[in-house]
Amino acid sequence: MYLYYLKATLEDGDRAAFVLALSNVAEAQEKSRNAANEANGVHEERLAEAKQINGLSVETLLAVLDTVGLKLEFKSA
Repeated sequence: MYLYYLKATLEDGDRAAFVLALSNVAEAQEKSRNAANEANGVHEERLAEAKQINGLSVETLLAVLDTVGLKLEFKSA
């Protein structure tokens, strides 16, 4: 399941791997439900931005997570 995939890449501490994993999940979700019409207000442009490691903003990250039905959670190490 994609939750474990994202969690594992986030816990690894490799930002590039996490962004790539997030991009992969977003792309899979987009393909599976015609994201152009059902992306809950997240434009295709934002999904494309998420694929650029240096261009990932907090707003884009939160919008992509919302699109794929996830939330960001923090906990003490």
